[in-house]
Amino acid sequence: MADTLNIKIEKILKAYLDASDIAGVNFYAGHTDSAICDLPSLTVMSNAVQPAADMPAEINIKAVNVVFELRVDSVMDSAKVFLDTTLEEIETTLSNTASILAYSLAPASLPETRAITDVHIYDMLPDNESTGFDRTQWKRELSFNVICQNYDNLTV
Repeated sequence: MADTLNIKIEKILKAYLDASDIAGVNFYAGHTDSAICDLPSLTVMSNAVQPAADMPAEINIKAVNVVFELRVDSVMDSAKVFLDTTLEEIETTLSNTASILAYSLAPASLPETRAITDVHIYDMLPDNESTGFDRTQWKRELSFNVICQNYDNLTV
């Protein structure tokens, strides 16, 4: 069975972050990776798919809400500083839409190395940010609306 659009977006963004220069964080796709994550961790979790605003329904462009949850053990030395600086680095990386688009497009030369090949990302729009404390972990969340199109279910 093929992955749903929200899981494909999770996998693309997790792979993009894995390939980035962000160090010291374990990346996880929320729907497919283990529920128990090694800290510090960033979980990519999509929680809503809806038609993109101002787009005709027949072209099938969607807005996928994706939450990036960064967790750090509160007993880690300078955990709050690490959390803030790492989240800023992640936000900067995710705000580079041109780089994400280039990463998700087919390579100019073979071989094909992408795990997900039938999704086109048009834009990543920042949505929300929150901070919290959960038992023994600091956590911060970034939310983006990913404007994209899934090619595997298009009818021509």
